[in-house]
Amino acid sequence: MSPITNFPPELFAEICSFLPPSDLFNLSQVCRKFYGYLCDPNSFTTQQIWKKSRLHFVPKEDIPRPEGMGETKYAELLMIEQGCQVCKQVMRCKIYWDFEVRCCKECFFKKTVTELDNYPKELFDIMPYVIYDNERYYWIEQIDYAYFHSYGLSEDILPILIRW
Repeated sequence: MSPITNFPPELFAEICSFLPPSDLFNLSQVCRKFYGYLCDPNSFTTQQIWKKSRLHFVPKEDIPRPEGMGETKYAELLMIEQGCQVCKQVMRCKIYWDFEVRCCKECFFKKTVTELDNYPKELFDIMPYVIYDNERYYWIEQIDYAYFHSYGLSEDILPILIRW
């Protein structure tokens, strides 16, 4: 094992506190250990690393972090990801906080459904949604995931059924 991945997590956290969010994201891609330190949604230390970085390097950001969203995902959507996360085109996009995704309008309509579509109605009661033109839109992949888990179906067939 290399010496760089052997030093204590406390020292790693201290070093990370001096890095901007984009560098933290890049560092999380270096190895599994760094990914574990920087992307654990249940770790208080991980969340503090990202929060310190965000407050230090982007102090004027006035969009509050949605309740239940980790600092890592918040930084990714707000400061790191650019362009549409679906089609990868660099264009004007909107962050849909309830879906935790940044996408263009075209991809939004490709990746969402309304209550009128063929899904069990009880799923719509528990899923996050976005209102557009007075209609509720639901993220298809979230609906599919909930459907398979609620009916005890195998996730192996989920990628086959996800609509593009």
